[in-house]
Amino acid sequence: MARVQVYSHSGVANYTADSFTVLKQPYIAREVITAGAEPASTTPALTAAPSTKLIHVQIEPGKTVAIELNPQTRHVKADTDSPRYTGNVIFEATVGCTLSILEIV
Repeated sequence: MARVQVYSHSGVANYTADSFTVLKQPYIAREVITAGAEPASTTPALTAAPSTKLIHVQIEPGKTVAIELNPQTRHVKADTDSPRYTGNVIFEATVGCTLSILEIV
């Protein structure tokens, strides 16, 4: 089982004087998913609340997961052929989108 933390953000803040970018805080919504090898787990649509532009995903150290990002009109479950991720990942997102997450063992 892989513990996956999902945070919604309204965008990024740019600091040109120091030339760096950070996720806008505070986050809008959060969800913790425990992803197993089968079946794929799905985040609720409420994670991508109104004004969501980015989703920050933190994957438990040492774990690999497959993720499918699904806008409201797409319903693809993550499987072993889905893109694989470790560590921290940021996705561009739309309101109401969901993530389907599967642990790769």
